[in-house]
Amino acid sequence: MAAATLAAALGMGSVWALSFGPMRSLATMGQPLDASIDLVLQPGEMPADACVSAQVSAGDSPLPASQVSAQLIPGSDGGARVRVRTTAAIEEPFLTMTLSVGCDVRFARQFTVFADP
Repeated sequence: MAAATLAAALGMGSVWALSFGPMRSLATMGQPLDASIDLVLQPGEMPADACVSAQVSAGDSPLPASQVSAQLIPGSDGGARVRVRTTAAIEEPFLTMTLSVGCDVRFARQFTVFADP
């Protein structure tokens, strides 16, 4: 109740109980990244697809936003996952990926991905 009152006072449209689950990735040198991250949501919660974004850096160089896509995929169990893909091939042995979810309030988590040679 206190969280809902605080959210209303701050002008937020909703209160989220979102957490990030494990990441699964297909990361192979010379191939584009294809990763998915589970989202743990409360019943009835589902962020809009437009409220999901990802940034990927190869080594110290961020990939252009035009080369990274983040797609929200609703699950049959009420949860969801985010699929992050790049159009550019991976040329570095590790990537840093930051996933952000939410429009009014954004939740973010950073992942480190090691590419197979």
